[in-house]
Amino acid sequence: MPFLQVTIYFIFRERNERKHNTRNKSVDQLAKMIDKTVKTRITSTKYTLNPRLQGLMIRWFEVHVIAV
Repeated sequence: MPFLQVTIYFIFRERNERKHNTRNKSVDQLAKMIDKTVKTRITSTKYTLNPRLQGLMIRWFEVHVIAV
C-alpha cells in the first residue's frame, strides 16, 4: 500500500529532522507532501494497464475528498 509506506517514511523523516536539526514542518505541510507523493506514485505506475490497479486514482480522490 503506497499510502502507508509514504506516510511512515515522512513521519520518520520529520522525526529525525526535529531530533537533529531545528527545522520543523507543520502537520499541514506533512499532509501536503504525503498527498503529493502518493499521487505521483499512483500516476507514475501504469495503473490503467493493470487490472488490479484500475480505479486506484479514482479511489484515492474519493477517500481523499471525504477525509479532508
